[in-house]
Amino acid sequence: MAEKKMILEIESEHGVKYESIEEFSRSLFGDVYYNAFKMTERVIDVNSKYEEGKHERLYNIISFMGERGTGKTSVMRSFAEALKTCDEKKYRKFFKEHTGFEMEEGYTPFLNTEFIALENIDASLLEEREDIFEVVLAKMMAKFMKAAEEKNGKERMRFQDSDLLREFEEIYRSKRNMNGKEQDNYGYGISPVELLQNLSGSLALRDKFCKFVPDFLKAISGNSAKEQFLVICIDDLDINKENGFDMLEQIHRYFMVPRVLIYLAVSEEHLMDICKNHFDGVYRESERLARAYTDKVLPFSQRIYMPVLLAKKSGITIGNKTIQQSRDGDKNDYTIKKAILWKMAHRTNILFDGCGLKTHFYEPEDIRALTNLYCFLNSLKKLHMNNCRLYTRTEKDAEKGGEVEKANTGFLETLDLNISNILDDICNRMANDKLNEMQIKVLQRIYKTDPTRQGEEILNYIEQMIDDADFVNDLQFFKKYNIGEIFRGIYVLGRENKEEKPMLHCIMALASALMTRLYMHSLYEKTKEKRQRDYDILQSYISDTVVGSWGNYLSPLLNVEELFESHQKYEMGYINVANTDDDMEITSVPDADFDTFLKNMQEQDTVKELEVLLMFFVNWGYGKKGTACVLEMEKIGVPQTKEKENAENHFSDDTQNGVIRIKCKNERITFDRWGFVINSARYVEYFEQVHKTLCDAVVKCFHIEEEKEKIKKIEEVITNNSLYQNYKEWEKGYGYAVIPFYNIDMLYNIEKRIKAENEKRYPNGIGKEMIFESILQDYDLLEEQLNKEDDFYRDEYPKEEFSKHKTFVDIYRSCPFIQYLREKKNSLKDRMNDFIYEKVVLADYTRGEERELSSEIGEY
Repeated sequence: MAEKKMILEIESEHGVKYESIEEFSRSLFGDVYYNAFKMTERVIDVNSKYEEGKHERLYNIISFMGERGTGKTSVMRSFAEALKTCDEKKYRKFFKEHTGFEMEEGYTPFLNTEFIALENIDASLLEEREDIFEVVLAKMMAKFMKAAEEKNGKERMRFQDSDLLREFEEIYRSKRNMNGKEQDNYGYGISPVELLQNLSGSLALRDKFCKFVPDFLKAISGNSAKEQFLVICIDDLDINKENGFDMLEQIHRYFMVPRVLIYLAVSEEHLMDICKNHFDGVYRESERLARAYTDKVLPFSQRIYMPVLLAKKSGITIGNKTIQQSRDGDKNDYTIKKAILWKMAHRTNILFDGCGLKTHFYEPEDIRALTNLYCFLNSLKKLHMNNCRLYTRTEKDAEKGGEVEKANTGFLETLDLNISNILDDICNRMANDKLNEMQIKVLQRIYKTDPTRQGEEILNYIEQMIDDADFVNDLQFFKKYNIGEIFRGIYVLGRENKEEKPMLHCIMALASALMTRLYMHSLYEKTKEKRQRDYDILQSYISDTVVGSWGNYLSPLLNVEELFESHQKYEMGYINVANTDDDMEITSVPDADFDTFLKNMQEQDTVKELEVLLMFFVNWGYGKKGTACVLEMEKIGVPQTKEKENAENHFSDDTQNGVIRIKCKNERITFDRWGFVINSARYVEYFEQVHKTLCDAVVKCFHIEEEKEKIKKIEEVITNNSLYQNYKEWEKGYGYAVIPFYNIDMLYNIEKRIKAENEKRYPNGIGKEMIFESILQDYDLLEEQLNKEDDFYRDEYPKEEFSKHKTFVDIYRSCPFIQYLREKKNSLKDRMNDFIYEKVVLADYTRGEERELSSEIGEY
């Protein structure tokens, strides 16, 4: 039979939620209700045999077992209400919907049965002197008096004057006598004979109650011909630490009588605790005795365990009426993950990873937590983006006008308020639920750290907790913080120490919230100064790469055994390139004179090709302290001969060649397959540096330092043939994040899945001829993962509120770097393979050190 769809409706108010029998088959608790009905049938059947003397003992206690927040109180009360209104037709319909089968012909378990339920008893609220038996008796009296009020005239008087009242009094007096309270309540003057006549033991009291119940039921039901049962529901008995055991003992002693059904909602663990506490100090094996006692009073055959929400969540959907949002006509119900993460995105623009097969860390673990979390998220103010427009870094302040400025301000104010609430939720509720005392203090310290140093604080914590020598060695080798090292640390630590995973989840949630806020402010703030401030903070948080040394484990390994005898496979995702004697040739442009040279630069697309290739390097710059490389250009003559057929700077004519090179300056430069992410984000600064260094290289090559007209002409050629204008248009429409690097949780999981896919696709590594192809495949995998995230969130942005939202795939495909690389992939293939292999891989001086690869490679 196909898996049933279970719908969970989250009410706006907290507390008990009632479900009708018509909803039972679609409820998360469908199995619980079914088991409760079957156990009740069995108790009714045993009751008849007991009354006929065919059963020596009557077990009529059915317990709903579950921890706090699992819904046991709601289920117990809903079931009791269903019994009160249950008829054969409704039960048969539920049976068919739940099992898929018709009930046997002639089988009528509730046809002639009537259930009279008392008001629910919350045992946790009873005070020390309150007696559960007396409370039940009081509930019965209240039920009796209410029935009397519903009578009219003489019939009402006869009802109130019936013998049943005297039975109430006699039972109550007997119970008080047993408690040693006779003298306190009735005073002196009662003869000893009368006291002896009234005095009863527990067995006598049980017999009296047994005879009283049928009379009570007949009086309430009006002498109905149906077989009546008294339903008593007791909740949270296990929370009453002082009297919980005594209550359970009284239920066992007095209420296990015919025509009574007892339903308990308890935690098995807490129930064991109160029983064990009772036996402690009296018996040596108190725990074993507590287990034996609970097994006797609450047999396993009559326990119903509540479903663990996460264990059954694959078939659970959140009802459409709960969402209560316009979603472009989407009428579908949501999974728990989608309901929570969508609501989070809708209120805060924080988009957690939605595509993992496992339960997301922000999903609650039980129904009460789910209800509370959803209601909390729903209470946050809605984000409105109507009339909002993002600014670019090249625009002047307030150029958009008053309406846009007002809309942007309102959007950011709401965003800040909501994200502040989320941060409080992460650092309080989430932390207290998941973390130990030490971890809570660390998380709070991280939160209080200045955002410009927060990432380093996170990495320091991870480094302290990791024993993996390869991770520590790589961290020391590269000697620079970046968010990629945090990702690798999260991956390693999460597999090395499972107890640290909750802490890592809290860190990712915290960082995602903080970085999302920074990113949105850098796009929508009114003034350029404020936008630049938040942009700078965000860039410092990320640093110069989103993968770091982890890029070596995300990318396929290079298999070049024939050249490197000491190793078989080499890293090529994130490579430190040594300062070599042979400078690294980028491209060559044949020239005869200055004008022809510029013409060739345009025709051969030299500027764009140079810009794209340099995006693979993440720590270079112009005129800045600590930058690792500059551009230089030289004119080198290379004659065309057969002997020189494979020469490094070979061209098809005899003219001299302008060779643009990268030159190292006493520091390493770093090749990063994902370098375009950061270089695209900082494209304004990036193109300024590239164009400046390229112009200087041409000027020096032709010795025209004093010829301003020619320098201006060079600048014009570079500007007109650059990707810079493409990037300006791209930012204007999409922002500057080619992938959502501000959504830390999402990016980490995307990178992890690409790692797994490459390990599966290239188990033996790749050869030189596949270097560029593997890079393009990495980018295709990245797009595929972004598309899956889009699918998860796709319909969740109503047009009237998120009209400017662009999908991740839209942003990614429109990035000029990705477009150019895909457009020119055939013409670039050989050149890129040669360049990366000869000028990057072979130049990595760690090859000579024979540095071993991490054991992490190949694991997932």
